[in-house]
Order: sequence, then structure tokens, then C-alpha cells
Amino acid sequence: MFNLLTSGGDGACWAFLKPNTPPVLRYYKFRELKPNDIRIQVEWAGLCHSDVHCANSEWGDSSYPIVPGHEILGRICALGSNIKQYNLGDRVGFGPFEYFCGDCETCMTGDHQLCPLRRSCYDPNFGGYNTHYQGEAKCCFRWPEKLWVKEAAPLLCAGATLFSAIANHC
Repeated sequence: MFNLLTSGGDGACWAFLKPNTPPVLRYYKFRELKPNDIRIQVEWAGLCHSDVHCANSEWGDSSYPIVPGHEILGRICALGSNIKQYNLGDRVGFGPFEYFCGDCETCMTGDHQLCPLRRSCYDPNFGGYNTHYQGEAKCCFRWPEKLWVKEAAPLLCAGATLFSAIANHC
């Protein structure tokens, strides 16, 4: 969990301090980079209505402060010690999850979104409305340089949801 600061810090974010209020600009120190983590400098984060629901605790109690954003695209600026498949400067994207176990029955069948241990990008972590984002490398995707970030960011949530439905039921 991050501690929010009113000035200074390593990064800046738009944080909701309580439900049904506008976000405020706050600063923070980076959390420790774990061996399987990557940190990106955020280039773009889409706006999904799920972010609004979570910011306002409309799907149950959110942990405040909350920094939404789960259609996150950016360039890698720090790598955990176990990360070999990415390099500094690579463009990657994160969808709705920061962590899934990878070992349970649902993960083994490819249904990571149903993992009982999954963690979303922003509750209790800080999401994409942020200068930087950090998560496990297994939760991100390499992003093609020629694919525009601002137009394509929704592919990391709504696009994946639609593709999954078509792939599994058509």
C-alpha cells in the first residue's frame, strides 16, 4: 500500500479520498520492486465505467484512497530481478489485474480472471491514473509500437471481454 503525500515523492496520481468526490492530485514513494514485478511510466490509461463504480464504492466498499485505471499502457522503467522477457523501454499494457496465482485450477485452464487470489490493478493498489504503475510481469502484455495507445487502451478491458465471449461461445 502507498502513503499519499501532498508534495514530493517519486510519482503523482489522481486519487479519490472518499466516495462521490472529485479526485485530487497526490504524490507517493514507489513501493519496493519485487523480483517478478515491472514498473512502467504510464503513457495512457483508458476510462472504463468500472473505474467510476470503484471510485464511488458502488460495487461494495473500496479501499481509500483509491487510484483507478486498469487499461494501462506505458514503457518499462524498472525490472524485478527475475524478469528476463522484457527490457527497459519496452511498451507494455496491463488489463484489470495486478496479480493472479497461476497455480489454481482456474488459472491452469486459462481463466485467470476467476482466480480466487487475483488482485485488481487498483484496490488496494494504485491503478493507471498515475505517472507510474507497478505489477507482476505475468499480468502485462507486450504492446506493438505501431498501435496507438490512446485509441487502443480499451482493448485491455472491453476488447478482451468481447474477444473472450466471441472466442468461447461462437
